[in-house]
Amino acid sequence: MRLLLDVPGNEGYFGPMAQHTSMADALWRTVRELRYAGLRAKDLPAAAFTSTPAKHSELLALLSAYEAYLEATRVADIPVVLEEAVKHLDWCPIAAHDLVTSSRTTCGRPW
Repeated sequence: MRLLLDVPGNEGYFGPMAQHTSMADALWRTVRELRYAGLRAKDLPAAAFTSTPAKHSELLALLSAYEAYLEATRVADIPVVLEEAVKHLDWCPIAAHDLVTSSRTTCGRPW
């Protein structure tokens, strides 16, 4: 929320809800999921927000501010770490022929 509220030209779509901690949590989850999906600010289509252009504008500003923050502080979030790991398979301790196991259940329940 701090990043979003600090962005100049903020249209006020999320602003009125800024006092609600659940809003900050929801926005953070959205940013995180978009980044895990490989989407960056430049990839966020306005067409997905035709009924709420202010929402697109503020989400775009938030993503841009977060990306600028990561760049300026030279910090990588987990999606960037994973993207870089794929680029450097020669450094990776796990080889393509290594055995990998996964479970289709969690706490006895299927996914």
